[in-house]
Amino acid sequence: MNSRETSLGGEQRAFPETLWEVVRRAGNRSDAERRQALEELGRLYWKPVYCYFRLSWSRPNEECKDLVQGFFLWLFEGDALEKYDPTRGRFRAYLKSLLKHFVQHNDEALGRIKRGGGVTVLPLDDGDRSLEAQLADPRFKDPDAAFDRSWRESILWQALQAVRKRLEARGKGMQLDIFEAYDLVPPPERPTYRRLAERYGVKETDVHNALDRMREEIRLQVREELSRSASEDIEDEWNEFLGS
Repeated sequence: MNSRETSLGGEQRAFPETLWEVVRRAGNRSDAERRQALEELGRLYWKPVYCYFRLSWSRPNEECKDLVQGFFLWLFEGDALEKYDPTRGRFRAYLKSLLKHFVQHNDEALGRIKRGGGVTVLPLDDGDRSLEAQLADPRFKDPDAAFDRSWRESILWQALQAVRKRLEARGKGMQLDIFEAYDLVPPPERPTYRRLAERYGVKETDVHNALDRMREEIRLQVREELSRSASEDIEDEWNEFLGS
């Protein structure tokens, strides 16, 4: 790999529709789309992996980013993805077992990165403050719990992005702005309907209606994201996403 490569895929990415297909391609050394598939896995899972490293070994931010790069490099160069069997359990559980195993090999992987002048296997969004908020939450000091919470946050973020793209194409992006300004804000800081109506220049009933529409649209989009990224029953994933 080029030591300065910042992305495994280009703009014309054509990813498989299911997680199992992504994993299969990423683990198939003869597949022409293997690198793009690995980037898709990184898009879905680099944040949970990062949180896992931060809490498992109490490593600082920069070292954990190196560990993330090293882990995905290890996946790319090894055969762990080829061994995944979707009939034996969820991919998240398998990935966490690989993370536990990786600690035995991380010195070698990190050494390879440093010798290569800083190999960047995946583009990491360093400006995402939600990661630090997750890590600071005292309820999620267990690495497994932090991994699963970060996975939920990633699924929700992907759903929000997809919904926003559709709404903005129809000139209705403000509806999602209202949703984010209300539902995604902690209750002590959450504005009233009246304040939101004043902020966006609409009626309070419009705020209420926008929230109802957005909650349903985002719920459906989350289920779509889960169906694409699940290697098991969608209802099991839905219940897991809801924390039940």
